[in-house]
Amino acid sequence: MNLLTIKPTIVRVEAERAFSAAECFIQNGYNSEAASEAYFNRYPERRQPNMSIFGRLKENLVEYGGFNKPRPKNYRIQDAEDVAINVVGMVVVNPSISSRQIEAESGISRRRALSVLKKHKFRPYTIRKQQQLLPTDPERRLDFCNWYLQQIEQDQLFFKNIIWTDESYVSSAGIFNRHNKHYWSEDNPHQTVDVQNQGRFGFSVWCALYNNRILAYQLYDDNLNGQRFVISNPKTLIVTFISEVGATEKFAPQRVKV
Repeated sequence: MNLLTIKPTIVRVEAERAFSAAECFIQNGYNSEAASEAYFNRYPERRQPNMSIFGRLKENLVEYGGFNKPRPKNYRIQDAEDVAINVVGMVVVNPSISSRQIEAESGISRRRALSVLKKHKFRPYTIRKQQQLLPTDPERRLDFCNWYLQQIEQDQLFFKNIIWTDESYVSSAGIFNRHNKHYWSEDNPHQTVDVQNQGRFGFSVWCALYNNRILAYQLYDDNLNGQRFVISNPKTLIVTFISEVGATEKFAPQRVKV
């Protein structure tokens, strides 16, 4: 089978699916949500269309007499290729670029730019936050994991006797918005960004957790560093509790900066 026979087949299949979607839309009283459910029940093996497709099919049939909006008369294949090259090139140079930036810098509409990227298998992968680590942290974490595994071998319910502690900094600045940060790529690069919990303005919270409840907590006016931690000695807040329940003490605080 060559390209000359493949293209008509693709067009026929797309037309059949568009007709099926339009049929579901009409039979369900032009209700997109009901039409989407009906389409899924009838054709579970097919890729399900977005609910906005049903209304668009009706508009195209009424305005243009077909399922698709016709191309403008001055449309040229070369123009489409130039647009694709520009859009893909901008994404390759700057994978974090947004569709708004593409529109502002190239004059290509956001909708067309997103269509080009989708056609060329580019996806906007979301960047994940991770706690910034110090060079000494990996070794300390590995030591803790090995110690924990040894305790579990001796007592499978050991985790119920652990008092977990953590600290966090609450700030009005330095907020990382994942919804506005992405990375265009053909494959998931598993991008991350280092985030420091300590900032310039705000307050710190230290807490101890036991059996899914807050055992004790402490507030600090500024960053919780090593000096403030030693002076306040929050460990004393849970000593009484440990003696009352008879728990084995293993105090492993969150790393704080000196």
